[in-house]
Amino acid sequence: MPAWKARSITPNFLPFGDNGRTYDPKLVVETQRVADLADLLADPLWRIAPLTNVGRTLVAEETVKASRARLPGEAEHLALVIRITGRHRPGLVVSASPERAALAKTDRWLIVTSRVVVTARGYEDRARASLADLLAGTTHRNGRPKPYKAPPVFQEDLDALADLAFF
Repeated sequence: MPAWKARSITPNFLPFGDNGRTYDPKLVVETQRVADLADLLADPLWRIAPLTNVGRTLVAEETVKASRARLPGEAEHLALVIRITGRHRPGLVVSASPERAALAKTDRWLIVTSRVVVTARGYEDRARASLADLLAGTTHRNGRPKPYKAPPVFQEDLDALADLAFF
């Protein structure tokens, strides 16, 4: 089995802090390359993943490479990051629940967890960023809306606005 390698990942959508500003959560995952297609199809996470039959067939026929991702120090992995070829037909629905993920023409990645399947386009860093969105909770793709906190309004700002109103 290949070794686990630590990688820093940054979400596509940064979370909001208590001050109403975004911040980088400094997420780290450990990744391990999947040896081959047989290893991928035997993976326990693969077996319980919410994929449609079309999604499972697509992965079996068009996988280029795949890796497992886990949180540091954990024994079990929480996601599979799968690279597929671009030969698929746009609009194929690959996720069975909780949302229906349909492939766009430019999608090249599937991020598969036990709860959700997310599609991503571009390079491997974009796929990892989509995984980071799931971990940070900054995406609606996990069945919940993106969190939003209104920035705080400070008294000096209100005073400055009140002063402007009298001009």
